[in-house]
Amino acid sequence: MSMEMFEKLAQTVIDGEPEDAAELAQQALAQGLDALDCINKGLSPGIDEVGELFATGEYYLPDLILGGDAMKAALEVSNLLWPEARTARSWGELCSAR
Repeated sequence: MSMEMFEKLAQTVIDGEPEDAAELAQQALAQGLDALDCINKGLSPGIDEVGELFATGEYYLPDLILGGDAMKAALEVSNLLWPEARTARSWGELCSAR
């Protein structure tokens, strides 16, 4: 079940769908999935794919921006439920806060 959710999160980033990304992030966290797992196993692979598609010329700048917007929308949801993320100065500080 969690792998399916991670794949859906990645696809919303690839498709550049911020509203869907935020909704799926909310669902994932409500199901008890770890926010960091959602980022590392869902959102990051999605934005990596967007970057690859851009590098190969299959995606253009608007697609790159939409992918970033989708990732940002999902991250904002996780930040609401993961308050340490708002005040951390680095990923290392954030990870040590957990």
